[in-house]
Parts: sequence; C-alpha cells; structure tokens
Amino acid sequence: MPATPPPLQLDDVRVVGLGTLAWLLGLIGLAIFHAAGRSTPGWQYVMCLAGLVLGVLGTRVVRGRRRSAAGR
Repeated sequence: MPATPPPLQLDDVRVVGLGTLAWLLGLIGLAIFHAAGRSTPGWQYVMCLAGLVLGVLGTRVVRGRRRSAAGR
C-alpha cells in the first residue's frame, strides 16, 4: 500500500478571498449589463449577494482559525 502524501499547505484566506472577489465581480458584471439595458433575472443578483456575504463570513472564519492555530 502506498504511503499517504502530506496535506497541501494552502493560504486559506487567499483562496476564500479570491472566491469572494469572483462573486463581487459577478455582481458588478450584472450591474453593468443592467445599466446597458439588458434584462437580468433577479435571482442572479441574489446569488451573487449571497456568495459575497458568505465569502466575507468565510474570510472571518478562516482568519479566526489561523489566529487560534497560531496560539493567539
């Protein structure tokens, strides 16, 4: 049986932050389409806002985990 590889070392705050940024860019893109006169369904705005809010909350959680792991 092969040995288990070590876990990946990722910057969790950066990963969650990039995801949050993607939701923000989606919301900005929808606003631009709306300003240009194109019809966009309301659920798309709700989806982007939910992703943005959850991303901000997730960033706080990940930062808190990082602080507690560092022993602060």
